[in-house]
Amino acid sequence: MTIEDREFTYKYGMPRLGDFAVLAVKPGAEWPGIATAGLFNERWQLP
Repeated sequence: MTIEDREFTYKYGMPRLGDFAVLAVKPGAEWPGIATAGLFNERWQLP
């Protein structure tokens, strides 16, 4: 969930745009890599 600092209160505000990430997992790697990441558009579709 991505929100602006000014919207953060003791409760989570309503997100304007959802975030996504696709991880690239390699056998034997300690950590996965990030293949792509970003924000959905206003219609919750991939950019």
